[in-house]
Amino acid sequence: MTRFLLQRLGLSLITLFLLSLIVFFMAQYLPGNVGRNILGPFADQHSVDILNHKLGVDRPLVKQYLSWIRDFFSGDLGTSLQYQVPVASLLGPSLVNSLKLAALAFVIVVPVSIGGGVLAALKQGRFADRSITIGGLSLTAVPEFVTAIVLIVVFGVALKWLPVTATAPEGSGFFTQVKYLLLPALALVIVLFGYIARITRAGTIEALDSDYTRTAFLKGLPTPTVIRRHVLRNGLLPTIDSGTTRTNASAASLSELTSDGPRRLQTGACWYWSDAPRLPWRSFQTQSPYWVSTGRSAPTWWL
Repeated sequence: MTRFLLQRLGLSLITLFLLSLIVFFMAQYLPGNVGRNILGPFADQHSVDILNHKLGVDRPLVKQYLSWIRDFFSGDLGTSLQYQVPVASLLGPSLVNSLKLAALAFVIVVPVSIGGGVLAALKQGRFADRSITIGGLSLTAVPEFVTAIVLIVVFGVALKWLPVTATAPEGSGFFTQVKYLLLPALALVIVLFGYIARITRAGTIEALDSDYTRTAFLKGLPTPTVIRRHVLRNGLLPTIDSGTTRTNASAASLSELTSDGPRRLQTGACWYWSDAPRLPWRSFQTQSPYWVSTGRSAPTWWL
């Protein structure tokens, strides 16, 4: 087991290293000039060249990468060229916001999806099964921003049950923050519910048809006991085992919610939620990959 974990960890580190190389060098070849973007189109070329030299963007790419990766591991992310503040001060709050939203959606989607999948399996072929299966898959096909807008209109504007913004007032308590994040979290839960419930349903049906389940019933065990001790323990294994392929009821939810930038960018934009995926989007809006650069020609947000 230890050897397997070490191998997986080593492969993860190699993957991250190769990804940093690819993204870094691709970012350098994007059109645009850092000095020109900062000083504006009317600055003279001499001033632009001086600023590029000061920032180090005129150095060879290999030297730029080595300098950036060294500073990154030393904890020095540099200064944002757009806001002239430390990059860590921009990434820190955004990552915290991302984790808050991911954690709340995770807490909701795991029990709801697993419960829905188990219920659909127990009611196989009946109305409840068809409703959960068809409804879940249909909602998964709806774009996130459409779901978000519908939730805002219904629960925020019409019923006024929940706030239409995701940003709680400064100094708000835990439950107040949860209230403000509930609508964005529900938009993400709706997308993941059908996917996880379908995997859970398939595993539960397989467990119900197994020999050990029939033996448990023949021994006279109550149905709730059989479901809890035998069916659920074995029926949820496919849901857990498929975590590496985005279907893990726990790990996949976190990986989807914390790393799927386009999905949460669409969702967060509806509530103007400032989280990690919005940083690169703002960078592209300024037509520069150096929006939160380290000041050493490295697009820190790529990592």
